[in-house]
Amino acid sequence: MNKPKILYVDDDHENLIVFESGFAYDFEIEITSDISKVHDIIKTNSFEIILLDYKMPAMTGIELADQLYESFPDLIYIITSAYAEMDLVIEAINHHKIYGFIPKPWSFNEVALLLNNAAKFHKTQIENKNLLLELKRKNEQLEKAIENEKNASNLKTTFLKNISHEIRTPLNAIIGFNQIAIKNVTDDKTKSALNHSLTGCYDLLQVITNIVTSSKLISQQMKYHIRSVNIYEIIENILSNKRLNSELKIVNELQKELFLDTDPNALLEIIEVIIDNALKFVRKGEVRIYNKAKNGNIEIHFKDDGPGIDKNALSFIFEPFRQEDETDSRAYGGTGLGLFIAQKHIENLNGHFNLVSEKGKGADFVITFPKKYFTEDY
Repeated sequence: MNKPKILYVDDDHENLIVFESGFAYDFEIEITSDISKVHDIIKTNSFEIILLDYKMPAMTGIELADQLYESFPDLIYIITSAYAEMDLVIEAINHHKIYGFIPKPWSFNEVALLLNNAAKFHKTQIENKNLLLELKRKNEQLEKAIENEKNASNLKTTFLKNISHEIRTPLNAIIGFNQIAIKNVTDDKTKSALNHSLTGCYDLLQVITNIVTSSKLISQQMKYHIRSVNIYEIIENILSNKRLNSELKIVNELQKELFLDTDPNALLEIIEVIIDNALKFVRKGEVRIYNKAKNGNIEIHFKDDGPGIDKNALSFIFEPFRQEDETDSRAYGGTGLGLFIAQKHIENLNGHFNLVSEKGKGADFVITFPKKYFTEDY
């Protein structure tokens, strides 16, 4: 184990010899009476402690400590003096650069205790400094990584916007020609094929829209415009444009004057996702939509009689590009972005999105917003 290294500066040569002899066993001691050489001695050695006599011909020990501190702030500075006036002791103790004061004549046990404590303090101080430097370095790396991630995310979003535009333009033309052809074709078989083609175009358009929207949400570039929206009417408008099979029933039991302060386009997208999800998985039975007050919040439930979701899938069902069945032979299509988009919108609008489900027992998608965002009192 390395001994703590001490430099003792005193104009009295006898004090230097006595100190070196008395503490050489426990400490590595270097001594000098020449103040002009102190700076160079410290530069060429790794001292933990510097012991300075207070009263020296050229300057006081405290004045010398002030000069040295500019170049060597990590050293532990201790003052020693035979002039033990109280004001000197107070000056040394109160001086922010001075660790301690040793009166002469020395009590070797007390001096040894002070020096050992000073060496431990120096070690802790250096360790803390290194930890702070490492923390600063890690923070700089993290900030750089975050900035790089942000730049990459922005670049990805810009790319997706551009590619979306390039795909949408010809796709809109294809949709337009399909619609014109459907109106003018009389042959049922051809009309059916054109309808399938048109459906495929709309599906592709939705995939493009979902990818761009999810990218904006991930990069936090989504902007919202808040106004009062009647949730009941939005759901009724959505349902009026949906084709339901004869064995599936959607019941809208929402309060008819249920107004929420939110972004109408985002809310429309959220509800579209949930209802489309129900239409995809619920072949027969009922989807019940209702609201209730709970714990200072308003909950909007979309409860269905569908196949339900396995409990293992509940942990990742809201993650992007994830689905309950992720095998190549899965029965249901989709990108796995819908629920992710809905959840992010809801969170950004100060709400909460939850799913309660059990395999074979249906699912209950629950949107929760604090009451303060609703116009009506409950």
